[in-house]
Amino acid sequence: MNRDGVIIHLYGCPTTEIIGGLTITEGASIALIGPNGAGKTSILRYIAFGRAPYPINTCKGTAGGFPIEKPRDSVRNITRIYYIPSERLVFPELTVEENIKLGMLAGGIPRSERGSMFEEIYSMFPLLRARRSQLAGTLSGGEQKILSIARAFSSRARVLLIDEPSAGLAPKAIDMVYEVFKRLRSRGMTLVIAEQSLWPLIRNIDVIDTVYIISDMKIVSSQKPKDLLESDIAKMYFGLRG
Repeated sequence: MNRDGVIIHLYGCPTTEIIGGLTITEGASIALIGPNGAGKTSILRYIAFGRAPYPINTCKGTAGGFPIEKPRDSVRNITRIYYIPSERLVFPELTVEENIKLGMLAGGIPRSERGSMFEEIYSMFPLLRARRSQLAGTLSGGEQKILSIARAFSSRARVLLIDEPSAGLAPKAIDMVYEVFKRLRSRGMTLVIAEQSLWPLIRNIDVIDTVYIISDMKIVSSQKPKDLLESDIAKMYFGLRG
């Protein structure tokens, strides 16, 4: 991380309009909003893995002070960036606790620290404590999404890149997931959340600091969540009425 608190910085793109100059400070909580195909997933995957389609793959960037375009396992371990895809990637035939343990193994958590890590996770995600012996495949969609977030947390991730966490979920389940984001934010974790719809953010307006509206792999606007409903650009891209 830079001295000024910057943990992710994208720059050097072909034009100033294409994603570039995007700066994320440690502990920030931002949202990338745009329709399907706008480039949200490409941005997240570029930050996480240093690979993305044109034109994002022509950008330069740093994560934790290291070049994004030259990913190495050691660098990823230092920066502790964890990408959570839109699919509910749990291991359905393993229990909730076994899924969490896999996160600890991926994060290199020493065996001597795993007991205290489990306690920390179950205090953060009390729902999972009650489900700890349940097969992950039998959880509801919202519960599986929370398990995937808990598994990332168990690896001691510093930055979570979450792709469309509300996809396929009922409003109550969406609120449950965003409540988890609120707890993670209170612990200083950096969150970058990509969504197709504005409504999850409007329903949970205190979770996000800044919303970036993405179209054709370009940032077309940045807004504070409280200003979204009155934003002309949001009305243009999402059909909101003032």
